[in-house]
Amino acid sequence: MNQKILTGIFAGLLLSTSSVLAADDDRQQHFDMGNMGTQEEVPQAEEVKSPAQEAREKATLARKYADEMKGKEGAKAARLKASELEAEADRLEKAEAEKVRLEQEKAQAEAEAEKVRLEQEKAQAEAEAEKVRLEQEKAQAEAEAEKVRLEQEKAQAEAEAEKVRLEQEKAQAEAEAEKVRLEQEKAQAEAEAEKVRLEKEKAQAEAEAEKVRLEKEKAQAEAEAEKVRLEQEKAQAEAEAEKVRLEKEKAQAEAEAEKVRLEKEKAQAQLTQDTTTVVTIPVGTIRSEGGRKFRWNGSEWKRM
Repeated sequence: MNQKILTGIFAGLLLSTSSVLAADDDRQQHFDMGNMGTQEEVPQAEEVKSPAQEAREKATLARKYADEMKGKEGAKAARLKASELEAEADRLEKAEAEKVRLEQEKAQAEAEAEKVRLEQEKAQAEAEAEKVRLEQEKAQAEAEAEKVRLEQEKAQAEAEAEKVRLEQEKAQAEAEAEKVRLEQEKAQAEAEAEKVRLEKEKAQAEAEAEKVRLEKEKAQAEAEAEKVRLEQEKAQAEAEAEKVRLEKEKAQAEAEAEKVRLEKEKAQAQLTQDTTTVVTIPVGTIRSEGGRKFRWNGSEWKRM
C-alpha cells in the first residue's frame, strides 16, 4: 500500500514537473520575444515559477516526505526518490543559471556589437561631417584667399596710381620750388649788389666825412698844440723870471740875514766883553725877522 502511495506521489510530481517544463518553454518564448521588443505582459496575479524552482519545491516535498517516512515501510524508496528529485533540481538550477549566463553574454555581446556599430556609424557620420566641414572651410578659405588676392591687387594698383600721382606732384612741386629758389636767388643777388653799392657809397661818404673830421681835428690839435706850446713857453718864461726873482730875493734875504747875524754876533761879542753873564740859546729855537723864520742850530741861525 505504501508503494502505491509513493507511486502516486511520484506520478503527481512528474506531472507537475512536465507542466512546469511546458510553462518554462512558454516563458522562454515570451523572453525571446521580449528581447525582440514584443514581450507580452504577464498578469500580476499569477506567480510564474521556473522549472528549477518547481523541481526544488518537489525535491523539498519529497525530502520532507522521506523524513516523515523514516522508520516506516517505503522510507528508503522515498529517500532515493527525494535524492533523485534534488539532483534533478540541482541540474535544472545549473541549466537555468547557464542559460541565463549565456543569454546575458549573448545580450551583452549583441549590445557590445550594437554599441560598436553605433560608434562606427557615429564615427563615420562624424568623419563625413568633418570631411564636409573641411571641404567647406577649404572652399571658404579659398574664397577668402581669392578675395584677399583681389583686394591686394586692387590695393597695389591703387598704390601704384597713388605713387605715380605723388611723383608727379613731387616733380611739379620741385619745379615750382626750383623756380621760386632761382627767383629768390636772383632777388637776393640784386639785393646783395644793391647792399654792396649802398655800403660802398656809405663807406665813401663816411671816409670823406672822416677825412674832413681828421683834418679838422688835426688843425684843431695843431692849434691846441701851438697854444699849449705858447702857454708853456710863457709859463716857462714866467717861471724863469720868478726863479730869478726868488733867487734875487733869497740872496738879498741871505745877505740881510748875514748882515743881521754879523751885527748880532758883533753885539753879542760886545756884550760878552761888557758882562760876564752868558745866555744859552736852546738848539732848535725859532725866531722871526721881517716875515722870515730862522732856527738856532747851536752855533748859528739858519734860515728855514
